[in-house]
Amino acid sequence: LATTYPVAGGALTYVREAFGANLLSFLVGSLDCLSSTFYAALSAVGFAYSLRVFVPALPVVPVAIVVTLVFVVFNLLGINSVGRVQILLGGILLTLLGGYIVLSMALPHGFSWHTFVPDGRFFIGENAWGSFAGLFATMALVFNAYVGFEVIADDAEEVKQPERTIPRALLVSLGIVTLIYVAVALVTLGTIPWHELAGSETALTDAAGRFLPGWGPALMAIAGMIATLTSVNTAMLSATREALTMSRDGVWPAFMSRLGRFRTPYGAVWVIGGVIIAIAAVGLVDFLSYISSSGYLFVLFFASLALVRLRRMHPDLPRPFRVPWFPLTPYLAAASCLLVIAFTHWRALLFGAGLIGTLTVWYYVGPPLTRALRERIRAREPDRDRILVTVANPNTATGLCQTAVTLALASEDTTLCLLSVLPIARDLSALTAQRLLPRLKNSRQALLKQSAAVAQERNVPVYTKVRMAEHIADGILEELDSHHNYQLVMMGWPGPLSEERLAHHPVKAVLQHARAHVAV
Repeated sequence: LATTYPVAGGALTYVREAFGANLLSFLVGSLDCLSSTFYAALSAVGFAYSLRVFVPALPVVPVAIVVTLVFVVFNLLGINSVGRVQILLGGILLTLLGGYIVLSMALPHGFSWHTFVPDGRFFIGENAWGSFAGLFATMALVFNAYVGFEVIADDAEEVKQPERTIPRALLVSLGIVTLIYVAVALVTLGTIPWHELAGSETALTDAAGRFLPGWGPALMAIAGMIATLTSVNTAMLSATREALTMSRDGVWPAFMSRLGRFRTPYGAVWVIGGVIIAIAAVGLVDFLSYISSSGYLFVLFFASLALVRLRRMHPDLPRPFRVPWFPLTPYLAAASCLLVIAFTHWRALLFGAGLIGTLTVWYYVGPPLTRALRERIRAREPDRDRILVTVANPNTATGLCQTAVTLALASEDTTLCLLSVLPIARDLSALTAQRLLPRLKNSRQALLKQSAAVAQERNVPVYTKVRMAEHIADGILEELDSHHNYQLVMMGWPGPLSEERLAHHPVKAVLQHARAHVAV
């Protein structure tokens, strides 16, 4: 799915393409984002517990908050900063876990098959049902330990050569991490009997203390700290990109899709960071883990069904990576999700149901409330004069801006807005739009930058905008409606127009409907 739709958003994009932009896609996108947010909070709390190996009196919640704020800064600085931190931490973590596995197998008092299989029994339940019930309950608790791979799909828009890079990244990382998870669990349960490990908050450091007393527990505490830091990093990155996509689609507040000087969604980063801090203050590890896992399972269930539906809807769509054993694979994935959700703790399921209910209410009630609030804010805006200059024709853009600058200099506190409207067909698919718009925007941004230089030379306040609309006039009128203090709209003279062309020309529509003076 990520190679077919290499855009930001992950599961939200796939479900929306398969089932439409409706309540279901809103719930999937929202739960995907919130599950990543809960997982980031869980990981921040986990870091604080690992740090307490060195400083036992350290308070958990304040440490989790500080860690969250550090990664908020990294996310504000951009994907490269996040990536470099992840590579460094991941390399150290793999080295420490690899050493833990090898030393446990090699040193005295380390792994033994007798400890791993006490009395020759692999399962510890009294019967088969008890054993498998415990197994599935554990899966419901720890499923989110595997969701870090989802960030690869969520950030597909920022991946080079996605058709090759994404499948390799997913399959190679999943294979390596599965191997490490199994090996770490094996040697830990083969070093300390399971009933001694039950309830321990620091299982790996306990085991390392058996075969490597002294500095073994310290190394594993460092490994635990690094593991949780990488999880905070990836979960926050995933959550902010999902929030960006939801905001772009207009179902979450618009300010969350605004980009800062580092081209990162600073609004989404601050909001997600604030929510992580609020959740981390709860500090309940098991509860946070169940909530995060059940949310991810809900998302994965519908993403799996979206795969089947998209294959039927668009059989000829380019698919750089084809799913093996289709349709068995996605149906098995969906069934597994339902099975594991059934074993989730009832409090977590109740919380999840309440969250879905709240999101459903917001989906229907939120947009009218947001519009009413926006109108109220707009009515209180300070009366600073603005001139809206529509930039489209490279031959006339500079002259138009020079005229606007002359007018701005003749009055006090006047700001110029240079607007370029991209006409986008309403029936254009999301995939086509995502691939086409960056190229169109780049060409318009170059023209806007050139035009803005005219105002900057004369020290006139100026900013630029690119809007998308089905018709050019619609984009101009929407911009005028979004701010009440535009005093003048300036449009380039279109030249001689026949009666037929004049009837559908943007100039005529703006002259008829604009709530401001218009100069052509």
